[in-house]
Amino acid sequence: MKILITNPTGRIGRRIMPELLAPEFSVRVIVRDPTRLPAEIRQEAEVVRGSTDDAATLRRALGGVEALFWCVPTESLQETKEDLSYNQAAAVIERTLERPVRYLAASANQYLRTLVDSGASAEYARSVVEMFAELARGITHTDPRTTESTRSTTLGAWAESELRPAVESVRSQSETAAAARKSFKTVIHSNECLNLIRSEYERGTQRISPA
Repeated sequence: MKILITNPTGRIGRRIMPELLAPEFSVRVIVRDPTRLPAEIRQEAEVVRGSTDDAATLRRALGGVEALFWCVPTESLQETKEDLSYNQAAAVIERTLERPVRYLAASANQYLRTLVDSGASAEYARSVVEMFAELARGITHTDPRTTESTRSTTLGAWAESELRPAVESVRSQSETAAAARKSFKTVIHSNECLNLIRSEYERGTQRISPA
């Protein structure tokens, strides 16, 4: 039986995937970033790169499929023009980034210390904390929400078009920096070996030099 699984890197998908990789099943998955899948999954499952929000991707992935395991988090289905809870927003972002995302509450002082510890100036950190404090008090709800004043862009659409590229860019830069640091360490180690060899050679030359 050929089975299509959506969101295989989500909370549900990543738990059922090992169970379905059995001889009696032929598994196909839809995933935005195949590198997020474990190596054994990529080897044993047929991977269709794309999003379940894209009709063309769905049509391609559903070809010849006998069963569909739709693993979209229920929280993401509640995303409308109504306000989302923090946990619902985290679920929407998790679906887009295909990595665990959770909401944790922090006091203003904790958040300020986190920003400063991450390299922000005290002035900048304080301004950010004050901005979020005003948002928490409902400063954006002073005017009634209407069709004219409400944007049609959902959190999921914003996360896909803005947040995901930003996160991938940061990850790419981090990987490049890590590779550069590794290369730099290798050069240092090579120089140390050369210096050691040169030192041993000079000692040996001194020992065999005629008196």
